Amino acid sequence: MAIKMHLKKRNQILSMVLFICCAITVSWGIFRSTPLPEIFYQSDKALHIMAFTAMAFVGRMSTPMLSPFLYWPTIAAIVVSMEYVQGVLQITRTSSLEDAVANLMGIGLAFVVVKIVDKKMSGSE
Repeated sequence: MAIKMHLKKRNQILSMVLFICCAITVSWGIFRSTPLPEIFYQSDKALHIMAFTAMAFVGRMSTPMLSPFLYWPTIAAIVVSMEYVQGVLQITRTSSLEDAVANLMGIGLAFVVVKIVDKKMSGSE
């Protein structure tokens, strides 16, 4: 029992560190003065979806003590706010409704993945 508790605590610390790294990386991408170069048409939207999926998923895994009714609306509000603040802080960038929607799509995808992982984990116990 003590080993299992230790492993849970260690995994939670590792996931929190990973979440912080994700948040820093996503913030760097959002708040840098120039956008990343487009690889293909609308590739920035794909990057928004992937980045926010990863950040929201890892964030949820690192905060199991938070109620999902608190976590998901909070992370959604944060990602929409990040898109708005980007246009305010960077004179060379503008806020984009499409980017905000892509951010929310990433959150929605993370929500689905978390539900699938939770279902698999509860079935394996």
